Amino acid sequence: MSDLITDSNLADLLKAALGISILAPGFLIVCVRSYFVTGRVSSISSATLEYLMVSCIYFAASIPILLWFGSFEWYVLEAFLLIVPILLGVLLGGMTQWEWPGKVWTFLSLNPVTAHPTGWDRAFGGLKGSVWVIVTMKDHGPIHGLFSTESNASTMLEKRDIYIEEMWGESFTWIGEQNERRGIWISEDQIVTIELISKMEG
Repeated sequence: MSDLITDSNLADLLKAALGISILAPGFLIVCVRSYFVTGRVSSISSATLEYLMVSCIYFAASIPILLWFGSFEWYVLEAFLLIVPILLGVLLGGMTQWEWPGKVWTFLSLNPVTAHPTGWDRAFGGLKGSVWVIVTMKDHGPIHGLFSTESNASTMLEKRDIYIEEMWGESFTWIGEQNERRGIWISEDQIVTIELISKMEG
């Protein structure tokens, strides 16, 4: 077995490990944040530059802190390369859902590009609680329903289907029998518009 590990192979393994270590924090931060914003993760081949840029920012900010602690034990490096990036991804995703960046930009009178790449992501990515929905369909007219925790809107760009856990009648009157609940799945090619209705605060 030891004969298979040559100096050349060892050098290649070290290079691969270094490359993974450089990209890992950015990959973790972006991926974890994506679960709170779009629900999907870009492929490594198409998002390598993004992962690298985020990793560079992370290393620039965190390496001085690591050097200040002056400890390079395995658990410190594990936290540095794994745990902290995951927590940062959760924090950034939560901040996007809480719309903190937008509030800061509004305060500064700035209007940057939205964090949500599509209108579908904006509508469903930051959805909180239950909302009434009206789905206008091509062949069957409007569908009224309740979109809540057991409902689902696709996160795939190539397939925008939706599942509504409760169907209601026109003007949101109950149409089921007692102790009966009707859900409905609607395919992408049938959707014309989706209205989301929630109670205004204040």
